Parts: sequence; structure tokens; C-alpha cells
Amino acid sequence: TPTVANKVTRDVTYVAQWKDDKNNNGTPDDQEDHFTVTYTDGVEGEEIFQDQVHQNILVDMPTPAFEGTAPSRTDYVFTGWTPTVADKVTANVTYVAQWKRIQRTVNFKDGNKTRAKVKVETGKAINTDALTNESMPKNPTKDGYTFKEWNTKENGKGKTFTGESVVNGDMTVYAIYTKDSAPAPKPAPTPTPTPAPKPAPTPTPTPAPKPAPTPTPAPTPTPTLAPKPAPTPTPAPTPTPTPAPKPQPEKHIGMIPKTGESASFAGLLAAIGFSIAGLAILSKKKMMEENNK
Repeated sequence: TPTVANKVTRDVTYVAQWKDDKNNNGTPDDQEDHFTVTYTDGVEGEEIFQDQVHQNILVDMPTPAFEGTAPSRTDYVFTGWTPTVADKVTANVTYVAQWKRIQRTVNFKDGNKTRAKVKVETGKAINTDALTNESMPKNPTKDGYTFKEWNTKENGKGKTFTGESVVNGDMTVYAIYTKDSAPAPKPAPTPTPTPAPKPAPTPTPTPAPKPAPTPTPAPTPTPTLAPKPAPTPTPAPTPTPTPAPKPQPEKHIGMIPKTGESASFAGLLAAIGFSIAGLAILSKKKMMEENNK
């Protein structure tokens, strides 16, 4: 200061001006971006530690460390930060603490034998924690006894332990049995009487075969009689000619037709015809009767 002139026109003194450059990148700090680094516990509804906030950090400056000892939490182990803490700051960043629940061991004893060792997260139950590959063992068996429960005391006077029981530390539980009652003796079965043997059935006699029936002789055919010759029909009698009527004296009155003569002749012819037919019928009937004898 002042700004150096191109030419000297008088006496002048130039004073050097300085600005902070903490990251030594040749750019004044007030002309660079500043970033914030935050550390938080990441636990909802519970404060494990207060957030630690580091502001006005220049680019490429070393990342400030978490202040104090490593975070701690009841029933959990601190496993680190997400994301992993970088060596230098290049942007605003928040580091979240990661926790793993401490695991406890439950020993299941059956007399002198250990039936199982099951892992469980502290403050959780075997059936409800995140260790899905760990579960309650099968109920044991013992001759003459029935399994009752797992108990926190070997004599069975402690608390019943189930898959829903909360575990806060390593522990041992014991199999408890109840003695089976003696079964009532079964009565001796009444022997079934042996049935008397049934007499063999009397065999039914085989009937004698019936004689074959005598064949009936074929009937002797009746000889057919030769038909008798038909009788010669009796010739019809020759009709007697009716005498011609005598001529009547001629009367001078109108002509009257001769109806009486025509009717008499026709009746005669009819009588002759019926006589011939009757004779023929009688002759034929007589011949048939003789043939049937």
C-alpha cells in the first residue's frame, strides 16, 4: 500500500499487505470456502454424548478429531464412525457413531450335561434379539420323568427361563423335571374260551342220474286218399214252353202294353237259374263229404 505505480514521480514507500493462508494454498483464507465437521451419537430418543461441531475449516485442512475419549454406551460397544473419518476436509460432513450390542451367553444345563450355549444381545431376549441364528434348545427328555421348565436355580426354586426372558449378562439355567406317576397295573386279561369244534357236515348224497327219456316214435303219416271223381251233374230239366196267349179281340181303344206276359217270362227264367245253381251247390257239398270220410 499504496498500489505500486508504473513510474516514479516522487518519493514513495510501499508497505506489504498480509492475509491469513492457513492451508498454505496461496489463496487468502477469506477468499476460500469454509466447511463444518460434526460428530453425533446416532441414537434416536437418547443422548449418548453431545454433538461436536467444528466450523470454518478450510479445504484440505486436517479433519479435527473427536474430542475426549472414545464414545461409550451401556450394553453396547462403539465400533467406529460412518462414514469413515477422512484425513482432510473437502466438504461439510457429519460422522455418526456406530454401536454393536454386547452379546451374552446363556448356558443350558441338564444335570451334568450342557445341552446348549446360546448367544443373546444384552437387554434382549433370545426370541426377540437380532441374532436370528440363535434360538432356544429343544426340551430334553429323561426316563421316568417329564420335562417341566428351564429355571435359574438348579433346585427349581428360581425364576422360570423362556425364550422371552430378558438377558442382561452371562447366565446358566437348569432343566427341571417332574417324576412320572407309576402306571396302574393292568388286569390280567380273561382268557377267551376255545370254542368246541363244529361237527363235520353230513355230505349230501349225490342223486342218481335220471334215465334218458324214451324217444317218442314219429307218427305214421296218414295216407292221403285220392279224391273221388266229381259226380256228373244232373242236367237241368228242359223248361216246358208256355203256350202262346190267344189273341184278344181287338178293341178300338188306345194301345196298352203287355206287361203281364213280360213279367211271367222273366220270372220263369229266374226260377230256372236258381234251380241250376242249387243243384250245383248240393252236388259239390256231397262230393266234399265223401272225400272227408
